[in-house]
Amino acid sequence: MNSGMTQISHSPTASRLNSAWIGNGNLITHGLGLGLGGEAANNSNSRKNRNNALVTIMRDRSNNRKPLQKGRNLSIEAIQTVQALKRARATSSCPLEPALETTFRRLLKLDMIAVLRELIRQNQCYLALKVFEEIQEEYWYRPQISLYAELVSLLGSNGLLEEVELLFIKLKKEPCLEPDINGFNALLEILANFNLTGLAELLDAI
Repeated sequence: MNSGMTQISHSPTASRLNSAWIGNGNLITHGLGLGLGGEAANNSNSRKNRNNALVTIMRDRSNNRKPLQKGRNLSIEAIQTVQALKRARATSSCPLEPALETTFRRLLKLDMIAVLRELIRQNQCYLALKVFEEIQEEYWYRPQISLYAELVSLLGSNGLLEEVELLFIKLKKEPCLEPDINGFNALLEILANFNLTGLAELLDAI
């Protein structure tokens, strides 16, 4: 045996190897191949596997992302509009008209409807009625019983029965009201829930 080379045979690690020699600063392994080079390769493969696993998890989360609400998601512009209107409503020194002019009136049709339904969902009675009036001024507006039903439900649940009656006056004046059996049934059910049988009779005459 050369004096410049030392055999490792007593450590637990060396006992698991067929032979391990240190010579000129180099480690040579046999059997299981657990040398410096093998360890580096194993670490590299392990990092690659972890990276691949992370990429797979991120892709799965992206594919399984669920919408914030049922139906059409709110666009950034619609979200900003809702926030601006609520801030203006909450601040007495800030009138609502500038917020409508700079945000809501610049929206597209679908975003306007989305803002209205979001305000209804957030129980914003005054803002919902104001936005509904704005929508009625649009050239593309067509009366929808379903929207009236949502507004009646909002107002009735907040005890604003006078506003419900005013809303019904608007409904009676709507031209070219398209037949909507589901919408009429929903509205009748809402009126019955709030004991507004008189308005339900008026609905039959529309």
